[in-house]
Parts: sequence; structure tokens; C-alpha cells
Amino acid sequence: MTGTCRYAADQKREEVAVGLERGDGPLYAQIRDAIRQQIDSQSLPPGAPLPTEDELGATYGVSRSVVRQALGQLAEWGLIVRQRGRGSVVAPHREHRSHLATRAPPQRRRRTCRVHDHVDTR
Repeated sequence: MTGTCRYAADQKREEVAVGLERGDGPLYAQIRDAIRQQIDSQSLPPGAPLPTEDELGATYGVSRSVVRQALGQLAEWGLIVRQRGRGSVVAPHREHRSHLATRAPPQRRRRTCRVHDHVDTR
């Protein structure tokens, strides 16, 4: 009986997942792009609240960690503002940040070893 319930739950999750394709890149990127498209088309105007992480997870059929990753990248790009306990909203004055939305996200620098980190100074 457990197998039947599990199959039904998996089938329901696939039906709930709105516009996500398992083979079209990372799920967080697909969610990020869907939200970005809503911001670009003004479906989500500046100052508009975004659904909660739980609501987005239920809408797309993914875990909160996947949603957090998508929202985190949108925040890095300046498209949304995240506030602890208050949720996320579309960033104001979006037109001033349009160049951020079209370029690739900045790459984090790797910490490089310095010679004096490994030299024994005894």
C-alpha cells in the first residue's frame, strides 16, 4: 500500500510543478527565470510582494532550499529585496538596475594560497 501512496504523491507533484522540466537545467534556475520574467513583464511591479517560500515550493513542486537558491540569486542581481520575517518584494526602481538582469552573475573569487601562508618561519 505504501508504494501506491508514494506513486500517487509523485504523480501529484509532477502535476503541481508549473512549467518546470527536469531536464532543462537546474530547478532553481528555472524558478529564478520564471520570477524574473514576471518582473520584466510587470506582472510583478516594483514593491509587489512575492509569494512565501512555502507557497513557491508548493507551486513549483520543489523544496524550500531550491526556492531559497532562486530567490537568493534574484536578490544578488538586485531584482528583489529579501527581509527576514517580512518576505521578499520586487526591488523598487527596477529600471535603474536593468543591466544587472541581463549580465551573468558575478563569479565569487576563490581564495588563493599565498606563499607566506605555507612558509615555516621558525
